[in-house]
Amino acid sequence: MSRRSIMVMAVSLLGAAALAAGREAPSEGRLLVDQSYFCLRTLAEMRSVRTALEAYVMDHATLPQVDAVEDVRALIEPDYIRAATLTDAWGTALRLEISADGRTFSLASAGSDRTFQRDSWGLPGLRSHSNEDAVLFSVPGHRKDREWVIQE
Repeated sequence: MSRRSIMVMAVSLLGAAALAAGREAPSEGRLLVDQSYFCLRTLAEMRSVRTALEAYVMDHATLPQVDAVEDVRALIEPDYIRAATLTDAWGTALRLEISADGRTFSLASAGSDRTFQRDSWGLPGLRSHSNEDAVLFSVPGHRKDREWVIQE
Protein backbone atom coordinates (compact mmCIF):
# COMPACT_ATOMS: atom_id res chain seq x y z
CA MET A 1 0.00 0.00 0.00
CA SER A 2 1.43 3.37 -0.98
CA ARG A 3 2.07 6.24 1.42
CA ARG A 4 -0.56 8.30 -0.38
CA SER A 5 -3.21 5.56 0.02
CA ILE A 6 -2.45 5.30 3.73
CA MET A 7 -2.77 9.09 4.12
CA VAL A 8 -6.10 9.16 2.26
CA MET A 9 -7.43 6.35 4.45
CA ALA A 10 -6.21 8.10 7.61
CA VAL A 11 -7.84 11.40 6.60
CA SER A 12 -11.09 9.56 5.81
CA LEU A 13 -11.13 7.82 9.19
CA LEU A 14 -10.31 11.01 11.09
CA GLY A 15 -13.00 12.89 9.20
CA ALA A 16 -15.59 10.19 9.91
CA ALA A 17 -14.67 10.17 13.61
CA ALA A 18 -14.88 13.95 13.85
CA LEU A 19 -18.19 13.93 12.00
CA ALA A 20 -19.65 11.33 14.38
CA ALA A 21 -18.37 13.22 17.45
CA GLY A 22 -19.75 16.56 16.26
CA ARG A 23 -23.18 15.38 15.16
CA GLU A 24 -26.00 16.73 17.28
CA ALA A 25 -28.59 14.44 18.81
CA PRO A 26 -31.89 14.24 16.93
CA SER A 27 -34.74 16.16 18.53
CA GLU A 28 -38.20 14.78 19.16
CA GLY A 29 -40.43 15.04 16.15
CA ARG A 30 -37.71 16.08 13.69
CA LEU A 31 -38.72 15.31 10.14
CA LEU A 32 -36.37 13.37 7.94
CA VAL A 33 -35.32 15.14 4.81
CA ASP A 34 -37.44 14.82 1.70
CA GLN A 35 -35.74 13.28 -1.35
CA SER A 36 -33.52 11.29 1.01
CA TYR A 37 -31.89 9.17 -1.71
CA PHE A 38 -30.69 12.28 -3.57
CA CYS A 39 -29.46 13.80 -0.31
CA LEU A 40 -27.62 10.64 0.73
CA ARG A 41 -25.97 10.27 -2.68
CA THR A 42 -24.94 13.93 -2.76
CA LEU A 43 -23.43 13.87 0.75
CA ALA A 44 -21.50 10.68 -0.03
CA GLU A 45 -20.03 12.19 -3.19
CA MET A 46 -19.22 15.45 -1.40
CA ARG A 47 -17.39 13.56 1.37
CA SER A 48 -15.32 11.69 -1.23
CA VAL A 49 -14.35 14.92 -2.96
CA ARG A 50 -13.56 16.57 0.39
CA THR A 51 -11.27 13.66 1.32
CA ALA A 52 -9.48 13.89 -2.03
CA LEU A 53 -8.99 17.65 -1.63
CA GLU A 54 -7.69 17.22 1.93
CA ALA A 55 -5.19 14.61 0.71
CA TYR A 56 -4.07 17.02 -2.02
CA VAL A 57 -3.51 19.73 0.60
CA MET A 58 -1.48 17.30 2.73
CA ASP A 59 0.83 16.63 -0.22
CA HIS A 60 1.05 20.17 -1.64
CA ALA A 61 0.41 22.36 1.44
CA THR A 62 -2.27 24.45 -0.35
CA LEU A 63 -4.98 24.34 -2.99
CA PRO A 64 -4.66 26.76 -5.89
CA GLN A 65 -7.45 29.30 -6.34
CA VAL A 66 -9.91 28.09 -8.99
CA ASP A 67 -12.77 29.73 -10.84
CA ALA A 68 -15.07 26.69 -10.70
CA VAL A 69 -15.19 23.35 -8.91
CA GLU A 70 -14.61 21.61 -12.26
CA ASP A 71 -11.11 23.13 -12.32
CA VAL A 72 -10.00 20.89 -9.42
CA ARG A 73 -10.71 17.70 -11.38
CA ALA A 74 -7.23 17.74 -12.93
CA LEU A 75 -5.69 18.19 -9.47
CA ILE A 76 -7.37 15.26 -7.74
CA GLU A 77 -7.97 12.68 -10.49
CA PRO A 78 -6.64 9.93 -10.59
CA ASP A 79 -4.11 10.29 -7.74
CA TYR A 80 -6.59 11.13 -4.96
CA ILE A 81 -9.91 9.88 -6.35
CA ARG A 82 -10.67 7.63 -9.29
CA ALA A 83 -13.52 9.73 -10.66
CA ALA A 84 -14.77 12.85 -8.89
CA THR A 85 -18.48 13.61 -9.04
CA LEU A 86 -18.62 17.40 -9.02
CA THR A 87 -22.39 17.82 -9.38
CA ASP A 88 -25.10 17.05 -6.86
CA ALA A 89 -27.91 14.56 -7.44
CA TRP A 90 -30.09 17.35 -8.87
CA GLY A 91 -27.53 18.18 -11.58
CA THR A 92 -26.13 21.40 -10.10
CA ALA A 93 -22.36 21.86 -9.97
CA LEU A 94 -20.98 21.81 -6.44
CA ARG A 95 -19.53 25.09 -5.22
CA LEU A 96 -15.98 25.14 -3.88
CA GLU A 97 -14.71 28.15 -1.94
CA ILE A 98 -11.01 28.12 -1.05
CA SER A 99 -9.57 30.32 1.69
CA ALA A 100 -7.06 33.00 0.73
CA ASP A 101 -4.18 30.94 2.12
CA GLY A 102 -5.35 27.83 0.20
CA ARG A 103 -5.35 25.61 3.28
CA THR A 104 -9.07 25.37 4.03
CA PHE A 105 -12.16 25.20 1.89
CA SER A 106 -15.93 24.83 1.85
CA LEU A 107 -17.73 22.45 -0.50
CA ALA A 108 -21.46 23.02 -0.99
CA SER A 109 -24.52 21.63 -2.74
CA ALA A 110 -27.40 23.97 -3.57
CA GLY A 111 -29.93 21.26 -2.79
CA SER A 112 -33.14 20.47 -4.62
CA ASP A 113 -34.00 24.10 -5.37
CA ARG A 114 -30.69 24.41 -7.29
CA THR A 115 -30.09 27.86 -5.79
CA PHE A 116 -27.12 28.59 -3.54
CA GLN A 117 -28.01 30.57 -0.41
CA ARG A 118 -24.51 31.62 0.67
CA ASP A 119 -25.74 33.63 3.65
CA SER A 120 -27.11 30.44 5.25
CA TRP A 121 -23.76 28.59 5.28
CA GLY A 122 -22.86 29.89 8.73
CA LEU A 123 -25.87 28.14 10.27
CA PRO A 124 -24.59 24.74 11.46
CA GLY A 125 -26.57 21.63 12.06
CA LEU A 126 -28.85 19.19 10.39
CA ARG A 127 -31.41 20.38 7.85
CA SER A 128 -34.76 18.70 7.18
CA HIS A 129 -35.49 20.16 3.74
CA SER A 130 -33.57 19.18 0.63
CA ASN A 131 -33.92 22.71 -0.77
CA GLU A 132 -31.46 23.98 1.86
CA ASP A 133 -27.75 24.09 1.04
CA ALA A 134 -25.51 21.35 2.43
CA VAL A 135 -21.96 22.49 3.25
CA LEU A 136 -18.90 20.45 4.20
CA PHE A 137 -15.85 22.19 5.62
CA SER A 138 -12.28 21.00 5.20
CA VAL A 139 -11.36 21.00 8.87
CA PRO A 140 -13.80 18.73 10.74
CA GLY A 141 -14.55 20.14 14.16
CA HIS A 142 -13.32 23.64 13.21
CA ARG A 143 -16.69 24.52 11.72
CA LYS A 144 -19.72 22.31 11.95
CA ASP A 145 -20.88 20.80 8.67
CA ARG A 146 -24.36 21.70 7.46
CA GLU A 147 -26.05 18.48 6.32
CA TRP A 148 -29.48 17.02 5.69
CA VAL A 149 -31.12 14.65 8.21
CA ILE A 150 -31.00 11.26 6.51
CA GLN A 151 -31.92 9.02 9.45
CA GLU A 152 -32.90 9.29 13.11
